[in-house]
Amino acid sequence: ESELRKALELEPREPGVHYNLGRLAWERGDLPEAEAAFRSALRQQPEDPDTLTALGMLAERRGAPAEAEARFRAAVASRPWDPRARYSLGRLLAAQGRTEAESHLREFLRLAPDDPLAPAARRLLKE
Repeated sequence: ESELRKALELEPREPGVHYNLGRLAWERGDLPEAEAAFRSALRQQPEDPDTLTALGMLAERRGAPAEAEARFRAAVASRPWDPRARYSLGRLLAAQGRTEAESHLREFLRLAPDDPLAPAARRLLKE
């Protein structure tokens, strides 16, 4: 982490550094710091699907499903072939009982049939 902080001092506008600091904060359980780092990354690269998905997951954990959905939809729009964005959106919609979930989960399985999340997607689809 100290190397990333040094990199941030040298390149404060580098979105990858902010994103990676966010991942590290998430891994150690500091979700407010993770969210702040992801928001900094998004300011530098507004359509980055990885950052949008991470912010969507944090919003979902905070109990803000509308914000999570907006983030996941933006991630899918930015990179339609991203399986994780598709899974995240599909899972959220399935939890809300929305039929649109099926198309996103099926697209996730088409894009990444061997992903570790594939069995969970199949359970959501009741396959």
